[in-house]
Amino acid sequence: ACLSSLILVFLVFVALSITAFVFFLIGNKLHMMGNFLKAGLVETVLTESFLLVYIVLSLIVLLFGYDLVIIVANPLIDNIRILSKKTYHFDAINFSFRSFFAKFFKRKKVLENSFFVLAAVFIGLGIIGFFNKTYIYRAMTNTPLNEEKLFIQEAVQEIVIDDYQATVRFEYGDEEKITLIHKYEFNRNLKVSIDNGVAKITSDATKTYDLLGIITEPVHVITVLLPKTIVIDVTVSLEKGTLSFNNLEINEGAFSQNFGDILLNGLTAQKADFNLDNVNLISEKSRISELKIAVRRGLVKSMKDEIIAMTLETYNAGVGISESDIKDLKITSETSTIGLEDYSGENINLSLSTGTMSFNKTAVTGTVNLKTEYKGRVKLNETEAEKLLLDIASGQVVGSKIKANLSNTEGNAAALLFDNLQGKVHLFNKDAETEILQSSLSELILSTNEKTTRVHDTWVDFGEIKVVSGICELKNLYGKKLFLQMEKTALTFYNDDETKSFEEITKNLTGGATADIQGVNSERWN
Repeated sequence: ACLSSLILVFLVFVALSITAFVFFLIGNKLHMMGNFLKAGLVETVLTESFLLVYIVLSLIVLLFGYDLVIIVANPLIDNIRILSKKTYHFDAINFSFRSFFAKFFKRKKVLENSFFVLAAVFIGLGIIGFFNKTYIYRAMTNTPLNEEKLFIQEAVQEIVIDDYQATVRFEYGDEEKITLIHKYEFNRNLKVSIDNGVAKITSDATKTYDLLGIITEPVHVITVLLPKTIVIDVTVSLEKGTLSFNNLEINEGAFSQNFGDILLNGLTAQKADFNLDNVNLISEKSRISELKIAVRRGLVKSMKDEIIAMTLETYNAGVGISESDIKDLKITSETSTIGLEDYSGENINLSLSTGTMSFNKTAVTGTVNLKTEYKGRVKLNETEAEKLLLDIASGQVVGSKIKANLSNTEGNAAALLFDNLQGKVHLFNKDAETEILQSSLSELILSTNEKTTRVHDTWVDFGEIKVVSGICELKNLYGKKLFLQMEKTALTFYNDDETKSFEEITKNLTGGATADIQGVNSERWN
C-alpha cells in the first residue's frame, strides 16, 4: 500500500507537470499569434490557422495524457483500498475524457478521430504555408524576415556581444564607421550602449520559441561590419548559435559558447581565447599569435593556419590539424582522437588519459612529447623531429618512416611496432611486443621484458639489446658494435648475408637463456 501510494503521488506530479508544459506551450502560441494580426492576408490566414490547430492538438494530447494517468492510477487505488480498508474510503476513478466526449457528442471515438483529422489539417497547412513562404517556411529554413541597420558613430576599442542564441558575423564593410546589420523575425529590441570605448550589443530574448522545436522563431542574425582602418578587441558570449569571422583582423578576442559552431576564415589576431562546450570550432587560413581553447565536447579543426602558440584543453573533443604551421602546440585531454597531417612546427606536447593520436607527414624542428595516462593508440607516419618522446602507459604505438631520436619512459607497457626508422632509438618495454623493421640507426638501446622483441633488416652503428623472460628474434641485423644481454630468454639470430660483419659482438646469456645463431659474422666475439 505504501509503494502504491508513492507511485500514485508520482503520477499526480507527472500529470501536473504535463499540464504546466502544455499550457505554457499554448500561451507561447497565443503570444506568437499576436505577431501576425497585421501581416498580409495569406500570411495571417495560413499562419494563424496553423497555430490555432497546433493549440487544439496540444489540448487533445493533454486529455489523452490525463486518461493514461487514470488508467495507471486505478489499479493502485484498488490496491490501497483493499490493504487499508479502515483509512481509505475512495473508489477507483470511473471516468475518462474519451468516453465523456463520446457521450457528449453521441459518437464513438470522437476525440481520437478529431485528433487524426486535425493532425492531417495541421500537416496540410504546414505544407501550404511552407510553399507560400510564410512564417512556417522561415522558421524551418531559419531565414528571418526583417532587417535593420545601426551605426556606431563613436570611436570604440572593443565590441562586446552578449546573447542567448544568435548568429554573429564579423566582416569588413565599405563604411568608415562600424555598421550593424540585424536580421530578425519579431522585434528583438537590439541595443548598442557605449561606455569608455566599449560598445556593448544586447537584445531581448525571444518570447516566441516552440517548446517542441517545430516552429521556433528563426535565429536572429547580427552582422558587424568593421572599417578596414581599425583593429579592435572583440568579446562574444553565446549560449548557442554560430559565430564567424571572415578575413578580418582583430587585436584580442575572448569567446564563450555552449552549443553551435565557430568559423574562423582568415582571422588575424594577436590573442584569441575560447571557452566552449558542445561547439565545433573550425579555423582556416588564420594567423594567430596566441590561441587558447578550452572545450569540453565538440570538434576543433585547424586547416592551413599559422599560429605561434596554441594551447588546447578538452575532455573528449575531436582534434584535427591539417596543413597548419603551429610553432608550439600543447593539447591536454581526458579522452580524444587527435589527428595531425601535413603539419609543421617546433614543439608538440600531447597528453591524454586515454585516446588516439595519429600523425601523418609531420615535420617538427624541436621535440614531440606524447603521453597517455592509461591506454592509448598512437600512429606515426612520415614523422620527423629532433626528439620524439613517448610515455604511453599501455596500448599500441605503430610508426613508419620516422626520422628522430626516439625514446620512451621506462615502465611503459604499450606494444611498440616500428619500421623505417632513422636516428637514435632508446626504448623500454614490459609485458608488450617490441618490433623494429627495415631501419638504419646510429644507436639502438632496447630493454624489454616477458614478450617478443623483434629486430629485422636493420643496420645499427651501436646496439644494446637486453631481454628478460621473453623471446628475442634478430634477423638480418648488421652494424658495428652489438651487445646482447639475455636472461631467461630464447634468442634466435639469423643473418642471410654472411659477408657482412660486425666489428664487435658481445653476448651474455644468464638464467638459462638459450641462443640459436646462424650466419652472423663478427671480427670479434665476446
